[in-house]
Amino acid sequence: MTVTTDDNEASIHSSDSSREIGDLQHVAGGQVDSTIALQRNDGFDDDSAALANLSARRRKLARELAAQYLEEEAQYLEEEEKIPTSLINERLSTSVTPSATVNPASTLVPEVQTCDPVTVQMKAELKLQDDEDSKDIGTTDEEDGIDDEEKCMPSSTHEIEDGSSPFSNQAAPDSKYTTYHVAVNPHQQDRAVDIPLYSAARPHMRGFHMAWLSFFVSFFVWFAMTPLLSEIGHSLDLSRKEIWTSSVLAVSSSAVTRMFMGPLNDKYGARWVMATTLVVVAIPTGLAGLVNSAASLYVVRLLIGMAGSAFVTCQYWTSSMFTVEIAGTANALAAGWGNMAGGVAQILMGTLLFPLFKIIFQGEGYSRPEVSGDDEEKDTDDVDEKNERAADLAWRVILVFPALLSIGMAWIVIRYSDDTPKGNVNRRREGPTSATSSFRKGACSLNTWLLSFHYACSFGVEITMIQAAALYFKEEFGQSTEAAAAIASIFGWMNLFARGLGGFLSDMANAKIGLRGRLIVQVVTLVLEGILVIAFSFTDTLASAIMVMVVFSIFVQAAEGSTFGIVPYVDSTVTGTIAGIVGAGGNIGGVGFALLFRGLDDREAFRWMGLTVVGSAAWTALIRIPGHRTLFTGEDSRLIMENRVLANLPGMVSFPSPPAPAPGDAMNTSNHVGQDHL
Repeated sequence: MTVTTDDNEASIHSSDSSREIGDLQHVAGGQVDSTIALQRNDGFDDDSAALANLSARRRKLARELAAQYLEEEAQYLEEEEKIPTSLINERLSTSVTPSATVNPASTLVPEVQTCDPVTVQMKAELKLQDDEDSKDIGTTDEEDGIDDEEKCMPSSTHEIEDGSSPFSNQAAPDSKYTTYHVAVNPHQQDRAVDIPLYSAARPHMRGFHMAWLSFFVSFFVWFAMTPLLSEIGHSLDLSRKEIWTSSVLAVSSSAVTRMFMGPLNDKYGARWVMATTLVVVAIPTGLAGLVNSAASLYVVRLLIGMAGSAFVTCQYWTSSMFTVEIAGTANALAAGWGNMAGGVAQILMGTLLFPLFKIIFQGEGYSRPEVSGDDEEKDTDDVDEKNERAADLAWRVILVFPALLSIGMAWIVIRYSDDTPKGNVNRRREGPTSATSSFRKGACSLNTWLLSFHYACSFGVEITMIQAAALYFKEEFGQSTEAAAAIASIFGWMNLFARGLGGFLSDMANAKIGLRGRLIVQVVTLVLEGILVIAFSFTDTLASAIMVMVVFSIFVQAAEGSTFGIVPYVDSTVTGTIAGIVGAGGNIGGVGFALLFRGLDDREAFRWMGLTVVGSAAWTALIRIPGHRTLFTGEDSRLIMENRVLANLPGMVSFPSPPAPAPGDAMNTSNHVGQDHL
């Protein structure tokens, strides 16, 4: 916004100030009418005087709350956006209608008119109730502060009728878009209320797909070396402990960077944080082929481990695009599809690229010659030496591929996506602006740390399995490097649906019984996960091991999805920080479990890991979020119950592409209020 001063008189670009103040009116109007609507269910008897008194009191309360809200917003516009107080007062005075029930001498603000569709519905319901009140006490609509001529219809196709959605495709005044391809909730920063998966329209679905694709690439880079560890160990003559030490370092660095990633997302937005992460981790990945000792391997894997912090950005991005009621499904789908890269890395790097380049470096058509007598031992040594040299060159060269992929994805993220539904991150006004204050606020909540422990016992198990599975199947069941990598990849492929299933079940349980439903899903998935991990440790045949691994993989990832279905409820103003701390818990869990495998027999390590997971489920009872029921006690507040009724469930995930906009409709990707400056 451009502000100029001349002799203490400020002049403001008219279009910018109009949009800023329009947003103030838009949000404040919803505050007034939502507050009034929440009062409509108050109980009262048949006494006419009591009815009249109640009607006046609820309007007074609504206007008092609106006055406080308007004062805070006006102060923000004056101090942060540098809009003069005189202009704010002038615009507000011309856009509001005084209510007949308000005393002119009072300091209460007049009722603000708004075309928000939720408000329209609430006002219609309130008017019906007031009409009944008027019949009983002999007052008119005008005396009750409601004008029959006052009409305000939503501009979207989501008309407010019985049984229809109360949400709108209309963008808030401060958005760079005018309309969206999905219905949004204006009271949650224009977050979408459904998930049309086949759409890639900006900003909501483009952000969703960019979130999971960029996280997929980052996760692929993170674990690209995992299926090659046995070959790397052979080339560098490493012990089993040295290999596991490198794996511990790869997970440890991500645990630290995830802590910082949350506040950085809160301050700078998802696009630049994600792109920076992808570029930074591409450098050590591309140079990984140069390692020649255990120490150099430690350094490279420590730096590559920062790729895991992209998970926080992914979850922050999807939480910014979708309402809290469906955030569980959105977060779980994005994270699950991103985590699927663990399985893809096993197949692509270990089963496809590695043997392909090994054949290339062996020489086309090479085969062992026919020999006899004293020359046989010498020729056998020559073949083994050539195979070893080819394998060594193969794993070094193919690590360039994930590095190039990471850099390409970084460019796409910056070029073709948005930070928030309204555009760039500087359009978001909620939450602390300082990274330090953001981290402090998120870290002071006990709920954050409880969820972090749960994630340690779900995602921590997953990253341990990704690193242990190929070695386990090779050592315990005598599989080749290529076969062990293919089997281990099955665990990662379950992310195609399992993590999304956990988030979806969490959202559906929330729709039925509120947050308590999410907590119940959390307990069930963690307990079943732990039991199946223990069962996996007792399998003694390849077939039974694969079967149990598939089932327990489903519950591991479902628990991850369930955990991040709860995260957005802790504190929406610092979602990035909370996601970072919880995500770091997953890495810390991975470090702890990796140390178990480093010091214990594999089967014994699996049993201890399973027991830890089962025990973690009991801590769910300590999660307490204001306004919501806990696992065993409490009741949901009226506001929470009404929001749950309004949520667009169960059909929140839609597969058909959205219909083409009608002629003249502004719903297209080029429909910007202004250009998005990178």
